[in-house]
Amino acid sequence: MLLEPLPPRRRLHWRRILLLASPVALALLVMVPIWADDLRLADMKDRLLAHPLPPETSFNAAGAQGSVGVQEGNGDHCDFLVRFSLRTRLSEAELTSYYDRINGRVYFQDGDPASAVVEVLKTDGAGWDLRCR
Repeated sequence: MLLEPLPPRRRLHWRRILLLASPVALALLVMVPIWADDLRLADMKDRLLAHPLPPETSFNAAGAQGSVGVQEGNGDHCDFLVRFSLRTRLSEAELTSYYDRINGRVYFQDGDPASAVVEVLKTDGAGWDLRCR
């Protein structure tokens, strides 16, 4: 019985591995801070929606929207903005007084005194998130 020779072992080419791993590492370097800030925004949104509403007030069906990035100023910080709309029977002063405790801004939509928009803005250091530069 004849034995066939084994095929030559292929050497591991570090250059190929490095060439393939570099774009993945670069993508992770960019995306991990973005994912972390998105999680912080989602947590902020959840906490705001869990906050008790003032009396005679309910959420509009649209829910809450949020964004991360430089909302105000000229950079080197990160703004986390959450906006949600409400239906209310309260006056602008009463609603503003209620949301001042959590640094919220209240806007009433034109033509509908029962419809208000609340914005809460939190500012933090820029970190590595490219949206905050």
